[in-house]
Amino acid sequence: MTKRISIRSYRKANPLYSPLDLVVCEGETEVDYLCELARSWRIHVHIIKGEGTDPKSIVNTAKAKSKEMKYDKIYCVFDRDNDLPAFLSGIELCKHKNFIPIVCNPCFELWPYLHFQLRETGFGGPQQMLKALKKLPGFSSYDKDGVQIFNSTHGLVDTACKNASKLASQKCNDPKEDPFTNIHVLISRFMDLKKEQNFLERNKV
Repeated sequence: MTKRISIRSYRKANPLYSPLDLVVCEGETEVDYLCELARSWRIHVHIIKGEGTDPKSIVNTAKAKSKEMKYDKIYCVFDRDNDLPAFLSGIELCKHKNFIPIVCNPCFELWPYLHFQLRETGFGGPQQMLKALKKLPGFSSYDKDGVQIFNSTHGLVDTACKNASKLASQKCNDPKEDPFTNIHVLISRFMDLKKEQNFLERNKV
């Protein structure tokens, strides 16, 4: 397994960066991948794991953090996994709180899969998704490793975004559909931050 990030500057928000976004994730896999991507693009995003793993816990963590600091945008990243009612409830709760739900159906591993190919037919569940991913280059020994995902896919992000956007359109932007993801929305935001984000202290000179 690829060595995990030992020191993650993204654990704490740096208010000297503007715009500053918060991303609350369901698991360490998502956190590690997004931190690696943010670091490679030289942007600062506050990326953390939620206090729990269910969608409601992710939203509650985002709500608590939003009271500690003002963020430009707040994203909640979670999967359908094997609990569709909790998944859909989490999406509605996000919208009620004016947070942006970033979801994968059936699971986050759909995102690295889309770097290599587009698939319209359903996977069925997380285990079937994992089996499909392990057939792709660089993933035969994959074990929920976000750093490995980044290392194996970072040169293909544009392809993944195009495939994810096309898939979402084909599924009429319905997160109940398998497969579905809108993670390209978050990646697009990261791309915008590459152009827009400023370090405020530097601007004081």
